[in-house]
Amino acid sequence: MTLQPLSLNLNKNEDSLEFLVDEVFDISEFLIDPNIEVKPPTPILSFEYNGKTVPIFTEDNISMIQGPAKSRKSTFLKVVVSTILKGGYYENGRLLKSYYERNNIAIADTEQSKFWCWMTTKIIKYLSGKNVVYYSIAGVSIEKKKKLIEEHLKR
Repeated sequence: MTLQPLSLNLNKNEDSLEFLVDEVFDISEFLIDPNIEVKPPTPILSFEYNGKTVPIFTEDNISMIQGPAKSRKSTFLKVVVSTILKGGYYENGRLLKSYYERNNIAIADTEQSKFWCWMTTKIIKYLSGKNVVYYSIAGVSIEKKKKLIEEHLKR
């Protein structure tokens, strides 16, 4: 089967200093062939129970934690990040493990104040012995949040 290139006309917001882009993509570059083996991504964090390992976060993916206010997202985040940065099993149990070595983690917190983000970084450092890149972007417009994330990824 032959696929024709797909022309995308991406309208950008002029207020954000972006401009109209007209690019042509060859959609066949993105076609998945079930006859060609694809290796699984490197696990960053896994859940281990009864001898089975299930990856939770994998390399080359952007992972998000979301939920209602006061649902303990930040507590879970502290456990996840400190386990990844420290390596091995989580300190207070043997369900979560990470043998990931790159340890490039960035967090963009869209809800908590600067103080609580700072407290979270202190706890992560205490649990893992390492610093984490942590941005407090609560109260910032959606457009600015996007720009901040894009800038971080460029760097």
